[in-house]
Amino acid sequence: MVNLVVPDNHPSIPAAVAALPPTGPNDIYVRTGTYDLNPVMKWPPNQIAAKPQLKLHGDGIDKTIVRMAPTQALSMQMRCEMLASLANVSDFTLEDMTLNQMVNPDNQGYNCINFRGGTAHSNIAIRRVKTINSFGSGIEVPRVMGLTVEACEVDNVWTGIDFNGSNISVQRNKVSHCAGDAIFPEGVATDVTINYNVIDTFGDTSIDITANDVLGPPHQRVKAQHNTILNGNDAIRITHADIVEISGNTVKNFNTMSIDSGRGLPSNVWVHDNLFEDFGKLVSRKTYSGSGIGGDGANGLLIENNVMISGRADALWAVNIGTSSTVRNNALTVPGKVGNAAVKCLGIVQGNYENKKLSARAKRVAV
Repeated sequence: MVNLVVPDNHPSIPAAVAALPPTGPNDIYVRTGTYDLNPVMKWPPNQIAAKPQLKLHGDGIDKTIVRMAPTQALSMQMRCEMLASLANVSDFTLEDMTLNQMVNPDNQGYNCINFRGGTAHSNIAIRRVKTINSFGSGIEVPRVMGLTVEACEVDNVWTGIDFNGSNISVQRNKVSHCAGDAIFPEGVATDVTINYNVIDTFGDTSIDITANDVLGPPHQRVKAQHNTILNGNDAIRITHADIVEISGNTVKNFNTMSIDSGRGLPSNVWVHDNLFEDFGKLVSRKTYSGSGIGGDGANGLLIENNVMISGRADALWAVNIGTSSTVRNNALTVPGKVGNAAVKCLGIVQGNYENKKLSARAKRVAV
């Protein structure tokens, strides 16, 4: 095992990575300070290569700071990832530092962290890392078996955390100011947990559970639980996915949550014990006020025990969801709606309570 320290053994992180032997395990510790990957214009630019069996770590967020270049103007001229895989990577850990790409999001490629090189990655862990000011995604890890993204901060990016593969945990992160999606299982992902994240201000979808290939397999076994979602467009979207649980989330100031067949028929979706407040907001790129939960095409849909407060449209609206779907025991307090108008559903509807005093259970959910 080789242990290197930046700047003691090498002046830069790329130089330290280049000095490692081909096999590990290896360790690079980066002391508190600010490090520019490219102090001057260079092509191709310097970047950090993710290598197998490497732990790369610093002293903490905003203590160990790595920048693409010292100025935004210089960074804009060198469009590339800050940390990237060049081949298959396994057993890689990144911890306790800030990566600042020093640009504005434009969705034209080149993310802050991107494991696009290689065909299969495994056992990737990213903890207590801040990615900020990126052209595209703050963190993107495709084709992975075993991924942990935990206690990270992602800010001012196009897409927050983007991934596909299996056995994926995205927990206790703060994702804010995304022009597009905040958390995006892109492609096909299985056995995914998205829990205890705080997502604030997003232009498209907060948690987008959408398998891209209509003709390919769906997402499977995805859980999004106990997240706080604030200020954006579609809070959660589910399409072309099977066995999905959405529970214990607090969602405020948004347009809609969508369960639809736009990419493929979703099935076995359980939405329960969530708080949806102040929905139907008109935001950029949308010309309509959406329902708190809107469904158009689903099999085996169960929506129960949710609290729906202060919407500008129907609290629950669903069509073509099949007789195997049930909507029940939701507490609905929607101004301007009377009778059963807040619930429009073709399927089994039981016990939806509108403009009534919230039950003790509902109050607990709301808190």
